Amino acid sequence: AHRMGLPFYVWTDRVESDVVRQSATSGPWRKRLMARLTHRPMAWLEHYLIRRADLGLFHGQETFDAYAPYSRNPRVVHDIHIRKADHIDPGRLAGKQAAAAGGGRLRFVYTGRADSMKGPHDWLSVMESLDAAGIDFEATWLGDGDLIEAMRQRIASGPLKDRVRLPGFVRDRATVLEALRAADLMVFCHKTARRRSRTLPATGHGLPT
Repeated sequence: AHRMGLPFYVWTDRVESDVVRQSATSGPWRKRLMARLTHRPMAWLEHYLIRRADLGLFHGQETFDAYAPYSRNPRVVHDIHIRKADHIDPGRLAGKQAAAAGGGRLRFVYTGRADSMKGPHDWLSVMESLDAAGIDFEATWLGDGDLIEAMRQRIASGPLKDRVRLPGFVRDRATVLEALRAADLMVFCHKTARRRSRTLPATGHGLPT
């Protein structure tokens, strides 16, 4: 497109060169070596493309912070698939807020892959801390992935066996949306493989947002 003089945009989900750079510190030696050899050329190519794009769409603030300096028209985006019709009914929202304010059992939810990038064990650690603090809650992680069995084993052998559910992948969109509406908080830890990672704040009783 650039060679033909056509406008184009670049969309990124994460800082891929940093993801590769982080993999250079663990795993099989061949994988580490490949990561060391490729992460710098990857970063150069990322910047090369972004500089030439007419628009940069960067998913999330950290990705935006990493790439915006190389873009002539950078925009931070959050790619979610929620329509206005999917939002919680105002009356139901008010009822949930009143129940939470009255000290009722809190309901947490997360939807996503049970993958190291999503921090499932960090998530379980938070739940264990809440349990130790005497907080009354129940939590559900909707999604499958490489770490789902390890999560199940940890739950079965620890204090969360009567509090946390892992139903796995849920194909039905209506079921997922209902789980979001029923929850008080969406609790998640999305770990990006960058020099600085952070746990994003949970959204509140108005799920989905």
